[in-house]
Amino acid sequence: MAKRCSDVIRATVVDGVAGLLADLGDFPRAARLLGTADHWRSGRPRSLPERAPVERAEAAVRAALGGARCEAERARGTTLTADDVLRELAEAHSAYADGGVV
Repeated sequence: MAKRCSDVIRATVVDGVAGLLADLGDFPRAARLLGTADHWRSGRPRSLPERAPVERAEAAVRAALGGARCEAERARGTTLTADDVLRELAEAHSAYADGGVV
């Protein structure tokens, strides 16, 4: 029970970060993190308040990348570990902290 709860909480946080990255235009990374969050949820649905921002991020990612690339990036996300996600976040932080764009 605790493991499942932990996974859902981690997935919820990752969903939020994916939404922020989509807003910043970092669509490949956002797609990967959406894939990670889905994987960590293991089929458990998002709550109603969580759905709208995720659906908005998903639509933006799909529009920017196209269907095939979006699905490829999401599939890559399903293989990410928590440490991999932290590396993704560190890379995004560095890119934006330096005033650059991803």
